[in-house]
Amino acid sequence: MSAKIREEINWSIVKEALDEGTVSGYKMAVIEAGKILENLLKQKGYPGKTIKDRILNARDNFHNLEGLLKAQQLRQNLTSNLEYQLTSLQVEDAVNAYHQAVIDLTSSEKANLSLLQRVRVTLKYYLPGKKRFIAFVLSGFFLFLLIVLILADTQFGRDFIQGVVGVTHFIFSWIMIIVLVVVGMAIIVIGSIFYFEKRHTTKIVDEEEKNNE
Repeated sequence: MSAKIREEINWSIVKEALDEGTVSGYKMAVIEAGKILENLLKQKGYPGKTIKDRILNARDNFHNLEGLLKAQQLRQNLTSNLEYQLTSLQVEDAVNAYHQAVIDLTSSEKANLSLLQRVRVTLKYYLPGKKRFIAFVLSGFFLFLLIVLILADTQFGRDFIQGVVGVTHFIFSWIMIIVLVVVGMAIIVIGSIFYFEKRHTTKIVDEEEKNNE
């Protein structure tokens, strides 16, 4: 591993797991190698809900994309099934694929996305899943504009708007009346409570003064 990669990535945990020479060590090596790549992809700004999504969004940087996807599938099998059986050859291929991916991301300047590139990649990832929603919003917007034009340019539309405005004024006026009545009643109730409380307190004070005399 190059000095530059050693500065940015702690690959020693993968090497130590491999050096154990045990099944659990091999599994840990694959899992940790995938975790290192996932964190690196996040740092570089590649979007995705899963590491596979991030890998695909950064595909242009990888020399061995096919091997990397196989390594990620192996890692997924290991994390979802603790009893999954694997061979030393699978482990070697997976770790090498992850290692090469880390080299690809840390040794190339084009892997470091600018702010504009991050926005473009993020939009490219998220927008396809929102096409129906965007189409619905745009359709609703243009339908609204069409209705406004029809209402504004026809006598029926103007009459309809006048009717809606009249109903709105009626409803609003009743709402204001109800609000004022409720506020007035609240003021009366609160004022009465304070009045009787003060009167009761004054009565108690007067009785205490009489008793003291």
